[in-house]
Amino acid sequence: MRFFFLILLIAFPLFLFSQRKVDRFNLLWANYQNILRLNNRWEVLSDAQFRSKEITRSWFLFALRSGLSYKLNDKYKIAAGFCWFGVPVNNSTQFTLRNEWRPWQDITRMGKFNRTDFIQRLRLEERFLPMRSADNGTVHDLTLRLRYKIDFEKFINHSRWMVRVGDELMVNPEYIGNNQFFDQNRLYAAMGYKFNKQFQCNLMYIKIYQWRNAAETLEDQNVFRVNFIHQLSLLKL
Repeated sequence: MRFFFLILLIAFPLFLFSQRKVDRFNLLWANYQNILRLNNRWEVLSDAQFRSKEITRSWFLFALRSGLSYKLNDKYKIAAGFCWFGVPVNNSTQFTLRNEWRPWQDITRMGKFNRTDFIQRLRLEERFLPMRSADNGTVHDLTLRLRYKIDFEKFINHSRWMVRVGDELMVNPEYIGNNQFFDQNRLYAAMGYKFNKQFQCNLMYIKIYQWRNAAETLEDQNVFRVNFIHQLSLLKL
């Protein structure tokens, strides 16, 4: 744990004070998350999302993700899955997508204090990024990314309203020791409403700082995200 906070403390000064160019823009994200509980230990986790740049001006990204989660005990879960990201390519004649394929594995620690739920998650992603080959074809280059997230959620005075805050730091372990090690940081806050045991919705603001173009450009992103969370269980059937 201390190791990841040390990374956080080191990374922020590096990208805040050594930046060469800053690109600022706004995004709108919409996300549908489905949690299917198979039994007391196994769950299927799935989500679909789209992202648009400058709110609704242009499509920015589409994503589909699914995985299987196993509850080790009351404190720990492990999970693994696969994700597809499609990035629209600027083409005046037809709509095409640049595809990224992303297997992932993670471990989550869960806790509670003062009626506040909190989680810590460490995720490893194997990102197969599309690259242009010498014959103008497409090949995929493998790169690793490590993500550490801490998240707090609390319902207000036993009501259906909840607040949520958290932070997620992403680094590229293959580039440790140079300016491409830090990938991005996401600091977020949300307000949500739980309609019933199966469905809730929240509105989230995310502040993202992300390096692009081999760490030559720092992106300063304001993200407005709508989350729809749907929980189902086979235990009642």
